[in-house]
Amino acid sequence: MNTDPDFHCEWDTVIIGGGASGMLAALQLSQLRPNSSVLIVERNPKLGKKLLMTGNGRCNLSNIGASVDYYHGSDPTFVCEPLRKYAVDDTREFFEQLGLPTMSDEFGRVYPNTQNAGSVLDCLRYNLSDYGVSVMLSTLISSVEYSKGRFILRTHNGEVIRSKSVLVATGGACAPHTGSDGNGYDILSSFGHMCLNVMPGIVQIKTRRDWVKQLSGIRLSANIALLFEDKCVREEFGEVLFTDYGVSGPASLQLSSHVSRILHENDIEHQKALSLHIDFFSDMSISDIRNELMARRAKYSHRAVDTLLVGLVQNRLATALIRSATDISFSEPISNLSDSDVVAISNRLKDSILDVEGTMGMKEAQVTIGGALTSEFDPTTMMSIYVPGLFAAGEVLDIDGDCGGFNLQWAFSSGRLAADGINIFLSGIYNE
Repeated sequence: MNTDPDFHCEWDTVIIGGGASGMLAALQLSQLRPNSSVLIVERNPKLGKKLLMTGNGRCNLSNIGASVDYYHGSDPTFVCEPLRKYAVDDTREFFEQLGLPTMSDEFGRVYPNTQNAGSVLDCLRYNLSDYGVSVMLSTLISSVEYSKGRFILRTHNGEVIRSKSVLVATGGACAPHTGSDGNGYDILSSFGHMCLNVMPGIVQIKTRRDWVKQLSGIRLSANIALLFEDKCVREEFGEVLFTDYGVSGPASLQLSSHVSRILHENDIEHQKALSLHIDFFSDMSISDIRNELMARRAKYSHRAVDTLLVGLVQNRLATALIRSATDISFSEPISNLSDSDVVAISNRLKDSILDVEGTMGMKEAQVTIGGALTSEFDPTTMMSIYVPGLFAAGEVLDIDGDCGGFNLQWAFSSGRLAADGINIFLSGIYNE
């Protein structure tokens, strides 16, 4: 990997962005065209900054269940061709060839055997070097123009780069501290591409129930459902983390993109119709829970009310649930709980309702919803339908996936397909 290339020459391909899709595209293109000159321009001091954060540092590379069903956007079917040509098995084999064996867990999530994101980045960097890919770090592309069949790229410090083809792989606008601040949208928009409003996805959900603050820091497994106007939008089972502002954890993160979209598509008054429903005992029926609490009322009749749920849920959660269900004093004996009190507490255990206020912002989000309109790109080559030689891949496009490796798989598949498209495009130029 050459980090001090001669920038006065003309390149065959310039890739804007040294993230997942950009690096995979560079490697794929270098394998297809060994003598081609490829330059990655990255605004950060190092490549793959966001990649190091994925999977809590373990780097969730993919998911064995990846299909169109796990992707969203104005046209999710845009992912079909990239995922068909470069499916999960192809991704795993590609990394194996780079020297990185992988494994999968019981949820289908694919990780490197090392369980370490650093090893993924190391393999990518060393292979980029082996294939002679040049890299320009700490450089922001401020503008891109197209003239007489060539692209002219200008950097923030006044340098000019010329190229026969350009791949925009800048990522979206989430986690701007990683370098993804929406710059790619500006570049594509300058060529006439429509970029849809962006929103935070895979992000913490804010709720308006005061008692949630009392539970901050509690983690537990539960079933959580998102309802809009009394209709279930989606439900998930998994870890839920209570926070000062609402909920986080894998189960709620899967619902968050739906929250963003619903609030974006409806006026503010509809927030009142958006709610989370948490079932703390999804393996038990409501009647089983009521019978259990009735039995406890009889067996532990002398104990104080606040001990009713000891052993069933954490103490802080027990206190909050009982307090939300009944006005009885905690100092009274359990025997003073009425049947209606027991029913109300049982209902809280099976269906605690949190009114949704919104989500945290782009700074905290793991993925960007929205982006460059996919209908303006060829799904078989990832090339712009407006400008020959202009390509896009990854999160800069209006595609976002579920939590669990789907977004990195999209980055890898679209990046490699873009490399194929660039190869075809350059072959056409050379044949002219």
